[in-house]
Amino acid sequence: MVVLFGGVTNRSDAPERIFKPEYLNDVFYLELKSGSGIYNWTKPECTGQGPSPRESHSAIVYKPEGRAPMLVVYGGKDAVFLIGSKVLYDYAVLGHTIF
Repeated sequence: MVVLFGGVTNRSDAPERIFKPEYLNDVFYLELKSGSGIYNWTKPECTGQGPSPRESHSAIVYKPEGRAPMLVVYGGKDAVFLIGSKVLYDYAVLGHTIF
């Protein structure tokens, strides 16, 4: 499974000439079926306070023993600031924790 978090999109009426960024904090899953070329995108319903929208961040999947995997997101930037927060996304509860 691939987890996609955040990013930036261009909301300009003339995207070939003007970049008008909108920063995102969406979460999507991409499930791939090995060797088949078949895939499925899903958007989970997340709970808790979500992280601020961002791009250019780093993320890893961490699987503690006996628990569901977690996505750890660090850093990134939005339109104004570099972001230094760490965010934990827990698959078991579909929730975010900011620390």
